[in-house]
Amino acid sequence: MPFLYEGPIRQLVHGFKFEASPRSGYLMVDLYLEALKCDGKPGWEADVLVPVPLFAGRARERGFNQADWFARQLGHHLGLPVINATRLVDTPSQRLLGRQGRRDNLSGAFQLHLASAEKVVIVDDVVTTGATAQSLARAALAAGAQNVAVVSFARTPLGLE
Repeated sequence: MPFLYEGPIRQLVHGFKFEASPRSGYLMVDLYLEALKCDGKPGWEADVLVPVPLFAGRARERGFNQADWFARQLGHHLGLPVINATRLVDTPSQRLLGRQGRRDNLSGAFQLHLASAEKVVIVDDVVTTGATAQSLARAALAAGAQNVAVVSFARTPLGLE
């Protein structure tokens, strides 16, 4: 998570996520990959990338899944396959919920089928409290993953989540 979700980074993510701006999305990918180069190795190993899924109705409403798009771009550049999890529950938006509310909201929300992947990397655009990633990580472990990591373009600054 090389960037803090504030200022211009927040504007960039909003352009991508809520306005479906391809320009914003490609800039996010370029910035993320450049940050990886500055750090040397990505800091994680993966057999597969798993984007945070949207519920089908939300994906249709938005027109795309920003985490899926971001994961597929990363997979292309890093030579990693992307597999999809399923969001079983149409949960209310996380934006107005606190830390515990987010955890409760996502309990049992995801399902994932892994053929043989041991190292799974969950991909999201922004991590706030980590509740979404934690719920999806539980699904990955239940599906047989031995190691789960989480990556995102940005993270909400501590204390503001």
